[in-house]
Amino acid sequence: MSYNWSEEAYRRMGEVAIKAQLAPLDWQHITCQCGVHYGGCRNQGAKIVVIHAVGACDQPGLDEDGNRVEIRCTQCVEQLRREIDYKIRRLNRVSLGRACCEPCGAPLGLVSDVLREVKDL
Repeated sequence: MSYNWSEEAYRRMGEVAIKAQLAPLDWQHITCQCGVHYGGCRNQGAKIVVIHAVGACDQPGLDEDGNRVEIRCTQCVEQLRREIDYKIRRLNRVSLGRACCEPCGAPLGLVSDVLREVKDL
């Protein structure tokens, strides 16, 4: 017997995985998990972001789609979005055709191919 999973079923599975990762957190004070700033960002976390681990999506500690889930402040999400856009544009200029993630083959033509989901906390 084979199963044909719909996109809706996969989306729901992803939401369950995200909720399971977030459940044990201390919700009294949530700070941004951005590692770009020296000493870390001290802003209040405002967004849940799902980021594809490009080139390393087969490593342990990621979800089944090769993504990591982080909590970030609004400013760091926008900075991340700009960085991804810049890197994808640059990558697609030097690659023949549309670039893709080597381990999984996922396309890397749009910001949403890497920054897969952003939700309010």
